[in-house]
Amino acid sequence: MKRFFGVLICLACGIAYLSGGHATLAIAQSSNVTGVSEDDQEMNSAMASARKTMAQFWKALENPPAGATDFAIKVAFSENGEVEHIWCNNPERRNGKILATVNNTPVTVSHVKDGQRLEIDPQDISDWMYVRADKKIVGGRTIRALLKHLPKDQADYYRSILATE
Repeated sequence: MKRFFGVLICLACGIAYLSGGHATLAIAQSSNVTGVSEDDQEMNSAMASARKTMAQFWKALENPPAGATDFAIKVAFSENGEVEHIWCNNPERRNGKILATVNNTPVTVSHVKDGQRLEIDPQDISDWMYVRADKKIVGGRTIRALLKHLPKDQADYYRSILATE
């Protein structure tokens, strides 16, 4: 069975990127799941780009631009061969560790819960973002890669809130 990547879009909690081993992906409550092939070059490039630019994120988090809010990192959580990429908010680096709070209800993995504060392995970070004072999202590379898979109205909405980089 071909594996698929999927994307969970929560109305109030951001975007999560998941990879599941099932051709049919579960749909979370009040969410949409969009299948994206695990070999999608644009998505894989987006994650690689986000990882390469983590220093930009940490710099902004530690010395926030005026009015910047909603700093978040997307983290890959694995369980039984399934990987779910979930946005986590309130990230911080403390005593050589990265901590963040799960900001979505997982669909595929059960060992993490919405609201749970966790230590994050830097290698598990697949994206980052924050919101500027003008309400535009900086970062969010996986969001950009997802646009071609979304219905036009959703894609247009996300395009309208993504900062030009």
